[in-house]
Amino acid sequence: MHSKLVEMPDVVLSTILQTLDFRSIQSLKKVCRMFRNFINEMKSDYNLLGISMFYRPTKIELWLRTDSRYLKFFYQQEADGCLMLEERRLEPPDTKIMVRSKDFVEVFLGDFQNLMDHQKLILEDLWIYINDQFEEQELDEMADKWMKGIQSILKSRTKMLRVENLQMLILSQDDVLRVLPHIHPMFLRQILLNHTIEWPQRTLAIDKIVELEQWKNAYELRIYRCVIIESIRSFTHFSKVELILKECSLEMLYDLKEDLCNSYYFERFKLYIESVDEQDIFRVFGPPISETSKNKLPRKRCFTRQHDCDQVLEVKMYDMNLGRNYKRIIISRLPLIFVPRKVVKKGM
Repeated sequence: MHSKLVEMPDVVLSTILQTLDFRSIQSLKKVCRMFRNFINEMKSDYNLLGISMFYRPTKIELWLRTDSRYLKFFYQQEADGCLMLEERRLEPPDTKIMVRSKDFVEVFLGDFQNLMDHQKLILEDLWIYINDQFEEQELDEMADKWMKGIQSILKSRTKMLRVENLQMLILSQDDVLRVLPHIHPMFLRQILLNHTIEWPQRTLAIDKIVELEQWKNAYELRIYRCVIIESIRSFTHFSKVELILKECSLEMLYDLKEDLCNSYYFERFKLYIESVDEQDIFRVFGPPISETSKNKLPRKRCFTRQHDCDQVLEVKMYDMNLGRNYKRIIISRLPLIFVPRKVVKKGM
């Protein structure tokens, strides 16, 4: 059987490879050197839909998602090298390989290089999480080596990696800048950034990130556990936004209103603002009505009609008890018919 496979024409082998998933191709590479060389030369697509990577000081987890299964791999630092483990919940036992004289980051990066050499399909999800860096001002030595390696591999691709959803757990914008510039800007839809530091949040500078084409072309943005100091107009091109702002001045509120009223893509903004004058909000978006939400939370609502259409911007404002005087502001687009009659009668 093995000899018959080897004798198959290249076009037939190539067609077969296109039907195989990641694990099947890896098994085929172990059959003989001919198959391994042929697969490497053809750079057959592994057909991965998601890649998730989680760094910890002595261990890296790699999760791969195809259209039919999840594959989990672990790279554990040991005294004499790296212990690799593939978790097989439904197909025991787990497979273990000991790679001596190499640290866990080196072994992982070798496998990640292999993945990137063969990935042609659009990734639905790319997650890169730097865990357990609490109270640090910068990445530890191995985490920095890991991120630099990922950057080098992404940069070395002949074609930019196509990703729809990018999620990162980070310490600073430098971590994002090692990945985001190497993602194809025309396919990226969502950017989610999460800070490694728990509450109270740290300030995250994003002044270099907002200049990237990837940022400007994305549709959705979520940033958690950190306070952003940046012009509001760095966000108004997004369809959906959720983040924490240090402050929002009257001028910024007018800019926000103007951009959202003129936006074709805008759907919903959820903003937590540390410093904002609620009277400025009403001055810009209209007089408020006080009421109680479905969750029995007190709130104020105001409405602004969009130009030349029967749509309005609805602004909901809540006072947040988060240890600081935050206000949660949710802005969404509504048909005019959903605006309370008493508001319409007063005019908008």
